[in-house]
Amino acid sequence: MVTETIKQGFKQTEVGVIPEDWNVKSINETFDICNELRLPLSKDVRKKMQGIYPYYGPTKILDYLNEYRVEGEYALIGEDGDHFLKWRDMPMTQIVYGKFNVNNHAHIIKGKKNITITKWFYYFFKNRDLTHHLTRQGAGRFKLSKSTLGKILCAIPSTISEQRAIVEVLNDADLLIDFIDKLIAKKKNIKQSVMQELLTGKRRLPGFNGEWYKVIFDEIISNFTTGLNPRKNFILNSGGDFYYVTIKNFSNGKLYLDENCDKIDRLAFSKINKRSDLKKDDIIFASIGRVGDVYLIKETPTNWNINESVFSLRPNKHKIVPLFLYYLLTIENVKNILDNLITGSTFQSIKMADLKRISCMIPQSKEEQTAIGKILLDMDSEIDDLEKKRNKYQMIKEGTMQQLLTGRIRLK
Repeated sequence: MVTETIKQGFKQTEVGVIPEDWNVKSINETFDICNELRLPLSKDVRKKMQGIYPYYGPTKILDYLNEYRVEGEYALIGEDGDHFLKWRDMPMTQIVYGKFNVNNHAHIIKGKKNITITKWFYYFFKNRDLTHHLTRQGAGRFKLSKSTLGKILCAIPSTISEQRAIVEVLNDADLLIDFIDKLIAKKKNIKQSVMQELLTGKRRLPGFNGEWYKVIFDEIISNFTTGLNPRKNFILNSGGDFYYVTIKNFSNGKLYLDENCDKIDRLAFSKINKRSDLKKDDIIFASIGRVGDVYLIKETPTNWNINESVFSLRPNKHKIVPLFLYYLLTIENVKNILDNLITGSTFQSIKMADLKRISCMIPQSKEEQTAIGKILLDMDSEIDDLEKKRNKYQMIKEGTMQQLLTGRIRLK
C-alpha cells in the first residue's frame, strides 16, 4: 500500500488531504437542506404548466409553471434515479437562480449564513462519486435520502472569502466555456442556413449563373457498396489492430477510431475491402439507426473498414465534386426524403435501392460545386477550432477545479 506524503501545511482527513486551516464538516452542519420548498408533481401542478417559471428535476428543467415557490440562489442534487451511476460523465448538481420550482426528486441546498456559500456545494459535489451513499430502490433506481445526504462530509475553507474567491475562478471558467458553447451553436445555425441556400440554388455565389439540373443519386454515384458482417466471415476483437467501423463510430462528419471501436485482424480487413473497396473521397453512409449520417473519407483507409450496415458511396467525379455531394447529403431537403424512405419502427433502416432513386438539383459547373463546398468546409473548420478551444478550456478548468477544491492551489 502506497502512503501519500503529506506536505507541510496540509492534513489527512476523511475526504482526503486538505490544508490545515480548512474544515471537514457534514452537510447538515454547513448547509441548509430546504426540501420543504419542493413542489411534487400532481394534477394541480400539471394544470399550472405552460407558464414562465422553470420546474426542475434532478438534472434539468422539466417544464414551466405559471407560479413559483422558490426564489434566490440554490444548489440542487438528485434524491433518486440512475443518474448517480453516471457521475464521471454528467454533473450531479445544478445551480439555479431567480424564481423557480423543484419537484420532489431533487434536494434543495442553500449555504448557511456566515459559514458557507451555496456555490461551494455546487462545485464540490458536481462530479463527485456518491454511489456508496445510495440505497437501492428497485431495479435500476437508487435513492440519496435527506438524512443520508445530511451526514455526507465536505471539505470547506474556513473563511467565506476564500470560498468565494475559489468559486469566482470556477464560475468565470464556466462563463467562458458557456460563451464558447453559445458561439458554436450560433455558428452551426448560420452554417445550416447558408448550406440550405447554397445547396439548393436559392443563393448563388458571385460569378456563377449557369443552370442547375435534376439528377438521381444513381446517376452521380458510380459505386454503391457495403462492408461485411462478422458472422461466418471473421471474429471481432481477436487480437487484430484494424478498426471495424459501424454506425456508432462516425457522426456529424467525424470518424472516431478509438477504444469504442471494435478491432479486426489483417485477414478480415482484406476480406471486407474486397467488398467495400474504400477509397479517398468515398462517402460512408449510415443505413440503420441514424440513417443518413455521413463521413467523407479524407485518405484511402489503411487501418479501418466498415460493416454491412454502412454504405459506401463513390461520387462520379465527372458529374459531381465529392465535397459537394457530402454536404448535399446533409441538407434538410435530402434528410426529409430519407425520412420518408425509412422502413421499420423499432429498427429503422433504408434500402440501397431506395437511396439510389433519390433526386436532387445540382449545378452543371463543377467549379460552382467546388466553390460551394469550400465555403461550407471553411465554416466547419471554424466550428472545429472553436470546439477544440472549448475542450481545451474544459480540461484546464477540470484540472484547476480539483486543485482548488482540495486546497492544493490557494488563492491570495
